[in-house]
Amino acid sequence: MKKTKIVLVTLCVIVFATCFTIYANNKLFLHAENNQDVDFNGVSYADQTGLFLQMDENGNVSYVDANPNQHFDDVTLPEEKDKNVTFDVSVVDPDGKQDEVGSYDSIEEAQDAEEKLQSYGGATMMLNLSDEEMAKPEETRIDIKTKNVLRSTTAPAIVVFKSEEDANGYVKNINYNEVGTNIAGYVNPLYFYDAAYLGTENGKVKFKLAGVTGLVDEKKVKIIPYNSDMVISGYCVSKGKFYHYITTPYSISQHENNPNHDGYASVQRVGNAPKGLKENVMYYSYDGHYFYSNFNTMISDYKNNTYNHAINKNSPYYNYYQYLPMRSNSSFSTDDFDRAVAEHANNKSKLKNAGRYFINAEKYGVNASLAFGLAVNESAWGMSNIAQSKNNIFGLNAIDSNPGEAANSFSSVESCINDFAKNWMSLGYLDPLDWRYYGPHFGDKQSGMNIKYASDPYWGEKAAAQSYILQDNTNKKDLYKYTVVVNQGNEIQYVYKEADISSKKIYSTGDANNNVIHQFPYIVLNEQGHWYKIQSDAVLSSSRNQIENKTGLYDFKHNYVYTKIPKNKVIVSNGKGNKPSEPTKPDENIMVGDVNGDQKLSPADYVQIKNHIMGVKKLSGKALKAADTNKDNKISPADYVYVKNKIMGR
Repeated sequence: MKKTKIVLVTLCVIVFATCFTIYANNKLFLHAENNQDVDFNGVSYADQTGLFLQMDENGNVSYVDANPNQHFDDVTLPEEKDKNVTFDVSVVDPDGKQDEVGSYDSIEEAQDAEEKLQSYGGATMMLNLSDEEMAKPEETRIDIKTKNVLRSTTAPAIVVFKSEEDANGYVKNINYNEVGTNIAGYVNPLYFYDAAYLGTENGKVKFKLAGVTGLVDEKKVKIIPYNSDMVISGYCVSKGKFYHYITTPYSISQHENNPNHDGYASVQRVGNAPKGLKENVMYYSYDGHYFYSNFNTMISDYKNNTYNHAINKNSPYYNYYQYLPMRSNSSFSTDDFDRAVAEHANNKSKLKNAGRYFINAEKYGVNASLAFGLAVNESAWGMSNIAQSKNNIFGLNAIDSNPGEAANSFSSVESCINDFAKNWMSLGYLDPLDWRYYGPHFGDKQSGMNIKYASDPYWGEKAAAQSYILQDNTNKKDLYKYTVVVNQGNEIQYVYKEADISSKKIYSTGDANNNVIHQFPYIVLNEQGHWYKIQSDAVLSSSRNQIENKTGLYDFKHNYVYTKIPKNKVIVSNGKGNKPSEPTKPDENIMVGDVNGDQKLSPADYVQIKNHIMGVKKLSGKALKAADTNKDNKISPADYVYVKNKIMGR
């Protein structure tokens, strides 16, 4: 029921774009905290819940108490405390003045009113403004609040995940589900400050963070309208190298209390500079693929499910080591690993002289460099308590609720590395039949091991950073060694024994619930017509016709499979030591079999295919491409049958 409140308003439409660019200093520094009461040397977040891994431009890692002031948020909503609460719709003008339009008994009614206001030309409503003020290229917005708690806004905004206390006094992980697939994920709010706000619907807040677009319970988050004075996460090019600057709740609070603190908690290497991005300019992105110099423009694109206004819209960026499948070999030597440890840790490090163990463990099909980078971060260069006392350099089984006690113990560092490579990787995260399988790479919160391995949304990126440091410090040709292709499509790809759909189907690029895994990478061995020969994620039987999951041993020459070349693909690297000179653009938006271009399959389509075959009326252009359903560069009865079967649901 609507509770009326009369407000005289003038509806106007102002089309504008407020552009801004945040310029970084010529040299950007990580500000480590110097006022900690506890010495965290030799402690990692595998040892203790509530620590944050800091990284600097050189790959140095350290840990700080992510919640030193023991701050926890209230996770109840106003209507849970007061049944008489109203949902108040207000229009906020460019100067911050709020004018309430109406109050409603439910958020659904309030959002209906919000939509009606937007239908008059977007989120712009000018109230009592002079002609001069109305001429300013400023935007007003529509807010919905309950007792001053922002519940929805049309303004560009960020989502801040709340810190809720668990039974042990630590901050709880927060669960969410990916939009479209419903894949479940989780994050810990201590590891990041901001996500992109995309709307509120059915009691859920829609956000974008670390690649994933998700829905989270609205009581678990806060919505904060964006302004250009905010310090939020971003990307920056410095001396040809590409870095991700991460903010956390603690680093933001330090910035507010100390203006000389820049607000960034970590700076991690994410590769070399993408084409088109300028030096010392802060760019925004919540997927690490498409970058914007204007936050508002980015949010507008996200809400419209497009990247049309991204600076690199035709050349999405993929962090090579973050998307390189584990089923690969490293080019680095034992000495390369051991020298890196000697430069970062003392003789007590459990990683000292362990390089040979990482290389030997590649017999399980696990890249030594990637495993090494993960060990560095999880064990604080081999100096963590769990590493020192239990030879556990990966934090294996160091669950959040009781990491120190629960973590596994090993007789040696070598046995820990072998257990990680065999049981956790080869027979675990890399096995397409395993419930944790979301791709063979570190990834982020949309695909890869990061989905189920860590509550830090940038865990995969941090692990990958160490391989870039190794690359920088050696002359090895490891970067872009493999041909890596990412499938950007929205359909599951099936993997076959041979380049023939009639051969044995081995596995798919879907999860255990048959949901598509987005941004799925392959190591491409070669092309065969319309097929890729790829490195298998699974360990195959001797006949290569099924998954073998006993020994975990991986023969790189034996374990290969085939998949159709994806229609929407990005070539991350061409296997010749560099990135491709020109980005591979997705194919034209042509639906297979949709000859008449009406975005559906109907008898009209197969009639046109039949007429083409019979010579009644020849097809050309997009229609001809759509008719070639099996991509064999000819139109045959097989294409006709394909469309007919699709229509019949076969």
